[in-house]
Amino acid sequence: MKRLSRRAIVALLLLAALTAVLWERASWRPRLVAPPPAKYYSYFIDWAHNDLLYCAVTSHDVEVFQIPKRGSIPRAPVQTIPFPGSLAAGDIVVSRDGTRVVVVNSVDAGVIWLWDTTRRKEQMWHLTQGAPTRAVMLDDNRTIAATWWAPEDGDTLILELHDALTGASKKWRGFRYSPALSWDGKSLAVQKGKDVVLFDLPSRRQRWVLRSVAEHYQVAPSLSPNGRYLAVIDTSGLLTVCDAPSGQLLWKKTVRSGKGSMFCYIEWAPDASLLATTSDEHGTDRALRIWDASTGNLRHELLPSTNPHAVQDMAFSPDGARLATSREDVGVEIWRVK
Repeated sequence: MKRLSRRAIVALLLLAALTAVLWERASWRPRLVAPPPAKYYSYFIDWAHNDLLYCAVTSHDVEVFQIPKRGSIPRAPVQTIPFPGSLAAGDIVVSRDGTRVVVVNSVDAGVIWLWDTTRRKEQMWHLTQGAPTRAVMLDDNRTIAATWWAPEDGDTLILELHDALTGASKKWRGFRYSPALSWDGKSLAVQKGKDVVLFDLPSRRQRWVLRSVAEHYQVAPSLSPNGRYLAVIDTSGLLTVCDAPSGQLLWKKTVRSGKGSMFCYIEWAPDASLLATTSDEHGTDRALRIWDASTGNLRHELLPSTNPHAVQDMAFSPDGARLATSREDVGVEIWRVK
């Protein structure tokens, strides 16, 4: 067998390097799994196991589409959830086992509606007296944590933990800003002025206070799913991440430039190794960025700041390897982030 010449070896190495670069660039391109909404008002995204579920909202129902890990764009929904009256969904949440869909209607009389996907029927109506803002399904796949505006005082919020099986509820009142709850239901982060206070929810005891964390009017704090990190992002785009058990500051970084938007959004990977940030359609910086949660290093910029289509909703897959996003005039996309 003849030895390869030095020139041939160099050529092979260059070809291998070029192939690796091209593969890397191609692998970060998103996969379109749902076309732009035509008859739908908007898309809401969540995951059940490793399949992506996206909910397409119409004027009278919610159509649930399921996309397997390597599946193509579905032609028909796997379920259609009828919704009486007009639907102005403030949030849609799918339980992690895929057995329940929670629809939050933030306009009509404050409705939190629960749909049982296994029996394909409405499980219950839960009517609040104030308009709900958002909902979270906890790790037990049965407890819904919802926040809604107190009817007697439009400036304060109520946090309610609602058991989908028994109908039992627990309520906490008097929040000025939306509180953050860990998925295990044990930790609660609350904004008080420019400070953030972390409570042990079962005992309602205060753990620690993070002083002067917000330089501007602050958007609600966010706890990682495992309760390890607490992230706070204000309207200037300053993101602060600290160790939740101890309150120790880990890093601060401006993750958004530009003006025009009050709202910045955070989404955690299930293992809390990554977090994604973006802002709404009113901001001049609409970049979608992925950060290392422990160090604050920028991992990826999936969408540039000049992106014309703002991200409406986003969710990490259970294994944390993919991020699904929905954008108006684009549709639902899946990005590989690991």
